[in-house]
Amino acid sequence: MPGLDEAMKIAMNLTVADRATLAGELLRSLPEPPAVDEDDFGRTLIERAEAFDRGNRTASDWRESVERIRLALEQETRNATQG
Repeated sequence: MPGLDEAMKIAMNLTVADRATLAGELLRSLPEPPAVDEDDFGRTLIERAEAFDRGNRTASDWRESVERIRLALEQETRNATQG
């Protein structure tokens, strides 16, 4: 069975349409994410907004938030490929 690096090299040589098909099949092969309790989600948003209003939380510039998420995803990807 080819490793991830070899599979990526093969996949990157596919046509755009074939890569899109492959990507869709790979996504469908993943387990369903856990369901979100919408009531709990709403309560959490309200609690966070109230904490912000009290001065117990701070806001971040969206660019900083995106960068933090990007770095966390890169680290997660590195950890997954090393394990």
